[in-house]
Amino acid sequence: MNLKTRPHNNTRLKLSLWLALTGFIALLFADIDIHRASPGQELLRMGQGLMAPNFWSYREIASSAFNTLAFALQGMALASAPVPSTHLTLPKKRIEYRRGGPD
Repeated sequence: MNLKTRPHNNTRLKLSLWLALTGFIALLFADIDIHRASPGQELLRMGQGLMAPNFWSYREIASSAFNTLAFALQGMALASAPVPSTHLTLPKKRIEYRRGGPD
């Protein structure tokens, strides 16, 4: 049994590392404080924002956009990070199909 391994793709690895680094830098600017508020109050605030949105608060919109971008970059970095178990390849068995019914 001859197992052939694929050569590592340096470009993909470099891109993965750059995305991971970008995600971790974005994590430094992310708002990850835990606030202990009542869930009812939070749902009420979300409902009020849905019924009467305030498009003139640029600061909140920019903050939300940067938080979303930071979360997206972290997700992309984690998804593209090289995992050692994915570099293992199993031998592929050849399946032969025959015409006709069983013998």
